[in-house]
Amino acid sequence: MAAVTADVDVVDAVTVPPYDDVAERSVLGGMLLNQHVIPDVMGLVEGVDFYVPANEVIFAAVVALHEQGVAVDAVTVVDDLRRSGDLDAAGGPLAIHGLIAEVPSAVSAPFYAGIVRETAVLRRLVAAGTRIVQVGSSPGSAAEATASALAEVERVAKGLHRGAYTGISDDLDTLLDQFESGIQAAPTPWAGLNDVIGGWQPGALYVIAAATGGGKSIAGLQAVLHSALRRGVPAAINTAEMPARQLRARAISQIGMVDLGALNRGGHALGEPDWRRISEAAARLQTGGPDGGGIELLIDDRGAPTLGDVRGTHQECVRRYGSCGLLAVDYLQMMGATGRVENRQVEVSANANGLKGLAMDLHVPVLAMAQFNREHGDDRPAIRQLKDSSGIEQAADVIIMLWRPPAEEDSPDRDEDMVLAIVGKNRHGACADVELRWDARYSRLLDPAPADAVEPPAEPERERFR
Repeated sequence: MAAVTADVDVVDAVTVPPYDDVAERSVLGGMLLNQHVIPDVMGLVEGVDFYVPANEVIFAAVVALHEQGVAVDAVTVVDDLRRSGDLDAAGGPLAIHGLIAEVPSAVSAPFYAGIVRETAVLRRLVAAGTRIVQVGSSPGSAAEATASALAEVERVAKGLHRGAYTGISDDLDTLLDQFESGIQAAPTPWAGLNDVIGGWQPGALYVIAAATGGGKSIAGLQAVLHSALRRGVPAAINTAEMPARQLRARAISQIGMVDLGALNRGGHALGEPDWRRISEAAARLQTGGPDGGGIELLIDDRGAPTLGDVRGTHQECVRRYGSCGLLAVDYLQMMGATGRVENRQVEVSANANGLKGLAMDLHVPVLAMAQFNREHGDDRPAIRQLKDSSGIEQAADVIIMLWRPPAEEDSPDRDEDMVLAIVGKNRHGACADVELRWDARYSRLLDPAPADAVEPPAEPERERFR
């Protein structure tokens, strides 16, 4: 098929989108000929950047084998596609082996990847133009139409910056200014944890791990609520653990200090003081955002989210609220696969690496909840006990393990509500144990109460959310 370049007539571009089959095949041939260029190519293009369906199928197989640590060549790719049933869709064995004969030089693969990326951006620009025409022809204000059009173009423009390079000495003045004013990491809801990890830093993957019922979902909800409600920074959460209705109920319990058990029972379990606090909490959710609107927290509860779904949630958060300051996934081991994988451990490792890649690509902190195996019982947990995969440990920048130490007979004064947040891995500093307090009534984790704290009144005033 003849290459179609960017300087085609506008009318032709609509019917035959810009693409370059020769560049696409040269990229694939270079990856098959020399697997050392695969990381460079992956930094420049994605599967969706390929216009020819067979080329996209082959690219996906090459990337999957590379991420699994399997040697990549024409033979292993053909075998992988045959086992997955995608060999015919890829054009058959002869087409794949023929890619190697066509490529001029394997080291030129990143150059051809740049061409593939640019033609993909042009196709998206054509599609965006169509959507802009539809927006402009639909009922609505000119301001709304213009904002939608600008958002469409901005999304397309981001594709041009993939794989950008920078020198070590570039932009040092900005970095020095940050050192002077303090690194702008978003604070967590817990002061003790902030002292250890320095808050949620853009581009980093944070894992909060716990046993079943150990508080990981509560911690994740508190984190995104803290971002959206306390700091006024938009946040988003993908949850496979509970539906949006349950998250809203927990948010009302945390913010309004309403007993979660009574809230779930409803009816006669709720008294007049409860309803007053429920109303106040609901009002904060509905008016605590910018300009008196709802707080900017996006929930995706479709279940078993893939990496594509998580990226889509971020995009929707940016579309709705203009930015996304924290992206959470609850929880990692319940994420779905983006393609065929050999086993569960490979799938979880791929998702963990993918979340780290998303954090860096989107320049946003990603918070992933994770589950332990049951084998550690009441013993202090260790990172190796993360369920299904050691790949989580490799991908995460920070791993925080929640643990409630069992009561000891010789320690009668021990706080039964104490929860240890064990920072077992920390690329940003030292590891340490941070004491938190489990507040079961309002389904939240708090900093320890001061030693001289007094008991709250029977009907406490609504506390500012921490």
